[in-house]
Amino acid sequence: MAGDLEIASDDLDLVTRFYTVGLVGTVYTWISDGMHEAPERLTERILLMLDGTLEGSLRRLSRNPDGKTPNSSYELHG
Repeated sequence: MAGDLEIASDDLDLVTRFYTVGLVGTVYTWISDGMHEAPERLTERILLMLDGTLEGSLRRLSRNPDGKTPNSSYELHG
């Protein structure tokens, strides 16, 4: 999925963990709540929400050609 993007392994691990916890947590909650929603409907809604988000996350965390600066328009303020 990362294709030609240069992504640090710790950033790739973070993206993997983030999406895994989100998906597993959603399925766990669905099961805990009694699975009232049809699994096909839940899957459809999850896919709709996630459309393009993984690619966007990887692109924003990829490295510039200098190999140092993340591609991001976000600034953290301390």
